[in-house]
Amino acid sequence: MNTPDPTTDRTTAAAAAAEPDTEQEAAKVSRRWPLISGAIAVGLVAGLGALIAYRQSNLPLAFDVEWMDELLEERHAFWEVPAVLMNNVGGG
Repeated sequence: MNTPDPTTDRTTAAAAAAEPDTEQEAAKVSRRWPLISGAIAVGLVAGLGALIAYRQSNLPLAFDVEWMDELLEERHAFWEVPAVLMNNVGGG
């Protein structure tokens, strides 16, 4: 008895549905994603830049102070490597 495999039927149907009907549809999809990704990246950069530029009197951010307090409470040798690395990357 040769019964059709339901998983094979679903995967071929899904693959057929995912394929664009024409080359014009394929081109439309491929041009849109770089534009969306670029707009998201520009938005993130602008938002983070504003966060840095408008913080109060060049003081560290509140979550950064809380994180450092936690690290000082639980001092461990493991955290020295990332601390020294970030210190050197930041020019400290």
